[in-house]
Amino acid sequence: MVVLVVAKMVFPARLDPGHKDVRTFEALSRYVDQIHLLVQSPDGRSREIRRGRVHYHLIGRAGPRWLDHVRFISRAVIRGRRLIRRHGVDVIDASEPIGGGVAATLLSRLTGVPAAAELQGELLALSPRDFSRFRIWRTRAITRLILGRARAVRCVAGRIRDQALAAGVAAHKLLVVPSRVDTGFFDPARWSERGRELRAEWGWTNNPVVVFIGRLVAHKAVDDILAAWPRVMRGFPEARLLLVGDGPLVDELGRQAERLELGNSVRFYGRAEFDQVPGLLAAGDVFLSPSLDEGLPRTLLEAMAMGLPAVVTDVGGNPEVVRPGETGFLLPPRRPDLIADRVGRLLEDGDLRQRMGRAGRRRVVEGYGFEAGIESFYRFLQAAAR
Repeated sequence: MVVLVVAKMVFPARLDPGHKDVRTFEALSRYVDQIHLLVQSPDGRSREIRRGRVHYHLIGRAGPRWLDHVRFISRAVIRGRRLIRRHGVDVIDASEPIGGGVAATLLSRLTGVPAAAELQGELLALSPRDFSRFRIWRTRAITRLILGRARAVRCVAGRIRDQALAAGVAAHKLLVVPSRVDTGFFDPARWSERGRELRAEWGWTNNPVVVFIGRLVAHKAVDDILAAWPRVMRGFPEARLLLVGDGPLVDELGRQAERLELGNSVRFYGRAEFDQVPGLLAAGDVFLSPSLDEGLPRTLLEAMAMGLPAVVTDVGGNPEVVRPGETGFLLPPRRPDLIADRVGRLLEDGDLRQRMGRAGRRRVVEGYGFEAGIESFYRFLQAAAR
């Protein structure tokens, strides 16, 4: 089987074999003949990179965001048609509906090759509390169109599948294929020393540390973490907050931290490479993510695999992984008061943290392992292939 993946995500010009997406597609290549990926370059230059059976076709970026979006779709269609003719592609996979999905659907209509679509977030259930009516309408309309045209749809969680059903997508094409994590790589025993080194480097050797990892964008609600932090500090003045990631809100969040006079209790780490993530998680005691919407975030699975109890919002696939009181806590969105309360419970009780951390790792090892996830993803592609 030859697979063409269309994904509007940026790949580095020099591929790191340890990068999570590189590892995913190279593991998938053991099941298929070839994989061709149409993805974005980190700069304006287009290029092609080959690693074994996986071919990365990087499309250069240019112009403002809307123009870059249109440019990616048009170039993906042009290049995708050539690849389909040259390599006899059996299935086109869209990693998300809005960018890759539009290009994949056009390619499918032009060539007759069936398309598969992935629904990795709550695009069909965005809240008017957090998004404009126009954005909700636009996102829902495009997503329903792309899913309706696809032969098979991957939903990363049962709740995501239910939302697709409610939106009118045919039940027979919806397959639940969860996210996955390499529990051998994300192993607390393997990274404990690195975690201690980082804490010593930051002067946090004896401080409890709460960790967030993700993009600094609106739907991750990092502003709620900062709003909750003064309450945490009142009960636990020695607590420290590690924010890992970058994004368009980094400056705004920095100003919020200054207004709240959080000082040295908060560290903005910036962007981390994939192979740095386990060490950063090993430096933490609690994982926190108050997102407004989610699919099934790999960062949550990675944190639980590293033995951290999780405090997350009851959105997307989070409640399918986090068992309240057993592996962490679930919260409604936009509740900084509850964030402070649940984080405080975990900071206060070391035994509870350890019990939840051990239970969380068992949960991920048993249900979300890397190899089983790759095999499930291959079966999903088979269901869509011609």
